[in-house]
Amino acid sequence: MSAHPTRAPSATRCWLTGLLVLFAALGVVYSVVVPVFEASDELWHYPMVEVIARTWQLPIQPLEPGTVSGPWRQEGSQPPLYYALGAALTFWIDTSDLDTARQPNPHARAGEITPERDNVSLVVHNPANESFPWSGTVLAVHVVRLFSVLLGTWAIYLTWMLVRELYPDPPWIALVAAAVHGFTPMYLFISSSVNNDNLIVPLSTLALLQMVRLVKKGGEAPTGATTRDHAILGCIIGLALLTKASGIALLVLAAAALAWEAWRLPAPYSWAQRVTFFAGHATALAAPAALIAGWWFARNIRLYGDLLGFNAFYAVLGTRDVAADLAQLWAERQAFAAGYWGNFGGLNVPMPNSIYAGLNWLAIAATAGLVARLVWFLAKPTTGRLVEKLWPFAWSNQTAARALAWAFPAGVFVSWIRWATVTWSSQGRLIFTAIAMWSAALVLGLSAYIPARLKAYQLLPSAALGAGLVVLSVLAPALWIAPAYAPPPATASGAEAHGLTPLDRRFGDDLELLGYAVDAEHSRPGGTIGVRLMWRALGPTPSYRSIFIHVLGEGDRIVAQRDTFPGHGLLPTTQLASGQTWEEHHILTIPPTAYTPDALVLAVGVYETATGARILPKDSQPGDDRVRFGHIALTSEGHAEGTPVSVHFGSGIELTGYDLSAVVVAPGEVVTVTLEWLCTAPIGNDYTISVQVIDEQWRKAAQSDTWPLEGQAPTSTWKTGQRIFEERALAIAADVEPGAYDLQISIYHAGAGGELVHLPISLGDAGMPAKSIVLTRLRVR
Repeated sequence: MSAHPTRAPSATRCWLTGLLVLFAALGVVYSVVVPVFEASDELWHYPMVEVIARTWQLPIQPLEPGTVSGPWRQEGSQPPLYYALGAALTFWIDTSDLDTARQPNPHARAGEITPERDNVSLVVHNPANESFPWSGTVLAVHVVRLFSVLLGTWAIYLTWMLVRELYPDPPWIALVAAAVHGFTPMYLFISSSVNNDNLIVPLSTLALLQMVRLVKKGGEAPTGATTRDHAILGCIIGLALLTKASGIALLVLAAAALAWEAWRLPAPYSWAQRVTFFAGHATALAAPAALIAGWWFARNIRLYGDLLGFNAFYAVLGTRDVAADLAQLWAERQAFAAGYWGNFGGLNVPMPNSIYAGLNWLAIAATAGLVARLVWFLAKPTTGRLVEKLWPFAWSNQTAARALAWAFPAGVFVSWIRWATVTWSSQGRLIFTAIAMWSAALVLGLSAYIPARLKAYQLLPSAALGAGLVVLSVLAPALWIAPAYAPPPATASGAEAHGLTPLDRRFGDDLELLGYAVDAEHSRPGGTIGVRLMWRALGPTPSYRSIFIHVLGEGDRIVAQRDTFPGHGLLPTTQLASGQTWEEHHILTIPPTAYTPDALVLAVGVYETATGARILPKDSQPGDDRVRFGHIALTSEGHAEGTPVSVHFGSGIELTGYDLSAVVVAPGEVVTVTLEWLCTAPIGNDYTISVQVIDEQWRKAAQSDTWPLEGQAPTSTWKTGQRIFEERALAIAADVEPGAYDLQISIYHAGAGGELVHLPISLGDAGMPAKSIVLTRLRVR
């Protein structure tokens, strides 16, 4: 049997060449349009390239959780091959300006999508330093980006080769799969950035291609070439292991492929000979892999006591407060899907929701189509008996090769689930390692809807998907990416001309607030307040200034806030010109547990970013460092007293409301907290309910940890549907310092080893579960 399909027709080669050229051209466009350090994690990936190029050494990561690493952060725990290649391409560039070119935006909202697209910029940009011709760090970043584009182009070619090996007839399957792969907008976006995914994708695809070819040759007499093939595979896997930890899954697949080859040896071979074949060729495979990547794993064990170094990775990155279960991951499915199709920037520059909805429905349809194809294959009598179709050792080499190939994306997905239960990883791009097979799945699944008798038309559904992805990829830079980083336009007219209430309040010699408008006089917990502000620069500042917008309740308690550089983070004050005027719109969300009723006002101020020192308004009263305006009544609809909430603790306890005797207290006073609980399911343990008054430095002003009703109503005795009302008297410590304190609640019990086991807390589908929740703030005067 031939080891690979015959030479592709000239028409197919022309289409493939055009596809690769178009991808490379668009990749260059993306690499230029996307500002430096504004691609997913590029902010940390590039410093790894830089430190290797400068020192030719690898950083040593801290093991203490919360410890600050270098500018590479968690990426310093990644295998170094991609970064070393980037360093080899850029070592000649002077990148001593790294700290100037890479200044993180302290107010960036990575992973958050706000209606007004607030602070999407991950770093502070200076157009004069980033414009062409590039130099210094900016030049180095663009060089590595272009290298990534080449890797992405190579990966698409390998996808065509792989799918062609698996499904040679009709030839368009491989071609359309390659197009779907290349023009998935998120893949194009990542492929034009500094990211080690750009090397692991082609290496994984190449390794899978090599394994598929070996399995398809199963049963042929072993030759020197076969030993060489396994050695080549070992080299590829070694390079993958030295690129990303996920490459370790390739070893499992390689073992399965080798076992199949041994099984399929001709009948004269004895079991001993088959075992000898497996052991010998496994050695031929493992030896180069160990020579290439073994030192990396030995280094991890020596430095971190962990083969993969994940403990250091977790220490720097951090982990979820509460490990996610499958239900939680399902709740995050929309973010995951958006991260696969195309959520640009720091996962905060999305496409319209309608596009995600359409692509998701196509993916669901493709999945159903794949299931239908499998069921039809199993049920069709002309393809053999069912037992032979299900029994792996009765498969043909082609069927085994396909099974091996499909096992790869399944393994990648399961690995992602395990990873996502621990870290904040609801990003579809993290399964791009198997994007070749995901793309093939979309093509095969959609083609299943066209009957076999209309074989000539089976191309249409997947070709339409591919064409649609090309259109999205072409439009994305102009429609969504570039506008996200465009600062607000300058305006020449005054505040009244824009429907704003004039203020004309100056903050030192830095900024002048010309006017404001508030879009509501009433709000509720979970609601929003829109604020329009018009600013004028009094001149560039020697250092960065930040703006704060506070929603204040009784006692000047901060109910909601927004801190930002001017212009939603896109107008750093050091670059402002005297007289420059602009308007910006902010939407502040009231927390769903905010205390009601309350009378809210808005306060705006300016401070020095580095020190936090407030810039006082001109002609302000002593001690008043902000400008106040607006009056908003915060109420809970249908409730005259108390604050209704819906906070779930585990699966059986819900906090449905709370009330306070006061929100402004003095040291030594007692504040009474009334809690309303609902039992939603049987509870198997007796839990302690902890109520604390604590500040940002975790200094406690008051605390009450006890079973409900002072132990008279243990949670194990609660009945489904039962409501429990309890009061907690919190005595504020006499020596507590004045300031703002959070009213925080958690529920726990002692584990078998004496550790505290907390019930996970959630607000419906909003956010990730946590161990504690802040209901509101108190003011200690």
